[in-house]
Amino acid sequence: MIEFETKNPRDEELAERAYRTLMSNVYTEEGFLWSPYRCITPGKNDFRGIWNWDSAFHAIGVSRWDTKLAKESILGFLQFRREDGLLPDVIFENGRIVSTFSKPPVFAWAAEMVYKRDKDIGFLKEVYPILVKNAEYWLENRCHKGLFFYDADDKQADDYLTRVKYESGWDNSVRWDKGITEYWAIDLNCFMVMFYRSLSFMASELGFLGECVRWDENAALLSELINTKMWDDEKGYYADTNRYTLEVSDVLSPASFMPLYICIATEERANRMKNVAVENFKYKMPTVPFDRPEYSNDYW
Repeated sequence: MIEFETKNPRDEELAERAYRTLMSNVYTEEGFLWSPYRCITPGKNDFRGIWNWDSAFHAIGVSRWDTKLAKESILGFLQFRREDGLLPDVIFENGRIVSTFSKPPVFAWAAEMVYKRDKDIGFLKEVYPILVKNAEYWLENRCHKGLFFYDADDKQADDYLTRVKYESGWDNSVRWDKGITEYWAIDLNCFMVMFYRSLSFMASELGFLGECVRWDENAALLSELINTKMWDDEKGYYADTNRYTLEVSDVLSPASFMPLYICIATEERANRMKNVAVENFKYKMPTVPFDRPEYSNDYW
């Protein structure tokens, strides 16, 4: 039995269910592409393989009781990186690898969280250069005028835009009804700030002090651009922004609150967004406000 930090009965029950779910989805068998690493699938019945950011989130979760398994979850996935630094979307049980698009970059953050559990410097030495290469991929292939957008390979493919939506992790969200490649994505840019911060932390732990400066400067510059380009002062919220017209999207979503999560919003803006949340989401936070006409359509 795992000892959880909470004493609230409902939270204890949820934590126990999360524990059982994660552990029942661990690949302990040999013979998969990721062997001998024990990786974790979102679900052995419906998701036969290991997914990009799912693996990162799984690692953070299991690190609370099994840091070795958490590190294997990360290392097992990172071994499938492309030569140019892209991390694939998924590696299926049958050996098929989907690497024409990726997922939001959260592995560096996950690696930092896992490392802090047991301070295994060897783990950090292994993942850091891989994640640096991945950061360079995003900068070279998904950045326009300092801000980041989602994309995918083979722009002539019939399912190109679908691939791009999959890279966002939001799939068929209302956010993308007016296009996706034209927009700087608010969540992606905040994830990149987190990415740079985690790389700075890792560089510091590894003694690469000059690289800390580089990552800190990247994080600070990107934070400034988010606040300058992706805030709608009239509406009082952050949102995806058209990278050509600079028009802030009128689609409010949970992603709009990411600047608060990473603490780059001013107190005044945070308070305005609190009011926006109360007015638009009431007591729950769906993918878009309840009163949007698109809400009832076939969306996540």
